[in-house]
Amino acid sequence: MVNLLYTATMQTLYMVVCAVVISGVIGVPVGLWVTVTRPGHICENKSVNAVLEAIINITRSFPFIILMILILPISRYVVGTTIGSTAAIVPLALSAAPFVARVVESALLEVDGGMIEAAKALGSSRKKIISSVLFPEGKASLVNGLSLVIINIIGYSAMAGAIGGGGLGNVAITYGYERYDIPIMIYSVIIIIIMVQIIQSLGNIYVRNIKTRKSQKLFYTWIVIIIVVLAASPFAFIQNSSMPPQKETVLVVGASAVPHADILNHVKPMLAKEGIDLKIVVFNDYVTPDLALRDGSIQANYFQTVPYMDAFNASHHMDMVSMGGIHVEPFGLYSKKYRTVSSFPNGASVAVPNDPSNEARALLLLQKAGLITLNSSGSSTTPQNIVSNPKDIKIIPLDAAQIPRSLDSVTAAIINGNYAMTAGLNPEKDAIVTDSDNVDYANIITVMPSQEKNPSIIKLVEVLQSPEVKAWINAEYKGAVVAVPNN
Repeated sequence: MVNLLYTATMQTLYMVVCAVVISGVIGVPVGLWVTVTRPGHICENKSVNAVLEAIINITRSFPFIILMILILPISRYVVGTTIGSTAAIVPLALSAAPFVARVVESALLEVDGGMIEAAKALGSSRKKIISSVLFPEGKASLVNGLSLVIINIIGYSAMAGAIGGGGLGNVAITYGYERYDIPIMIYSVIIIIIMVQIIQSLGNIYVRNIKTRKSQKLFYTWIVIIIVVLAASPFAFIQNSSMPPQKETVLVVGASAVPHADILNHVKPMLAKEGIDLKIVVFNDYVTPDLALRDGSIQANYFQTVPYMDAFNASHHMDMVSMGGIHVEPFGLYSKKYRTVSSFPNGASVAVPNDPSNEARALLLLQKAGLITLNSSGSSTTPQNIVSNPKDIKIIPLDAAQIPRSLDSVTAAIINGNYAMTAGLNPEKDAIVTDSDNVDYANIITVMPSQEKNPSIIKLVEVLQSPEVKAWINAEYKGAVVAVPNN
């Protein structure tokens, strides 16, 4: 756990520092120009001001998680990949830049207009006014505002896990929230709180010294202390000494946290004996892993079923292929209120996954349970295909990861095997009905056609389908995950 938290902390610091620098390079000039081009200011220009205002307002309007997905192609172009901490810096910086611009604008507008007029009267040039009046007099407000920007970037970095960026937020979600490991989630949050407090305290010290005209020696002393502590951290030795030696062949595979990443970690030593260094990138959604596969950031992924892959191929004009099924995560119908479907009341509410493929699978399970009748049995089945619903079941689509936590709020819920397992539910023991016998929904190793003959991927599939690993899967997960039987 210590090693994991240290690595995540370093990833967060790396993302935040780089994003702050880049957003400052972009945002400070924009904030300056949107200020000085205002009516009545030193470089009045209504056209330029209107354009800058529009750019800032538009870029500030995007929720960060949406912006992060939209600019994946830009991340790929700039840093060569769409996954990892470096790739996360691009959306972090671009999302923070308009906020930096507004902070700069707000700080510079607080400067007394009389001082600007006095500088003009003394014959100061525009450049001189900017460097000798605006920024020096607005310094305190600038530091206060930029402290808030840094804190916001720390918060945004928590979403970096969506593109495999790592960081404390990703650890809290992937290992804490999704695996119900409350201690690691708490530790991650505590470290984030400490980081925020340090940033705010340093900002307060700097501003207080400006206002009281004290030396900034204390501020710089604290900066040096923090850098030395990080560099000399005893965790650094743990981190560095635990790094495995570089293998001859590196194989990068994207996966969901549970059980996919756990299974891959189990076979990692087996692949190492074959000269393959398996790198596992954990994703928290069902879209980014396929996009990362398309742009070459990863060589394979392990999280989806063939119906989901086919639907994604059709909607995103891709041609991913399966290298073979590894395991089935039984969909189960769970309820905390009833033990049989016959006891469900009229108008019962049933939560189902909201992505098209899994929603179709959930509807087929409801049909298997005798609650509804469908006129379709394919992966494109939707609630519109329900032709009989005698109990007037209410279908409630939710994000798959959220469904276990919503079980108390609905009559019943259909839960993916991996999320059921992390919530402490076992399909064999706790589900009213399952589809554990449906190998059409086996989780597969997915690749682009160019990787079909990759010897490392062929070896990975061979190991995952070996009798030893199948036995381990069945024993480890006790029915929550079932290895695909031999053909």
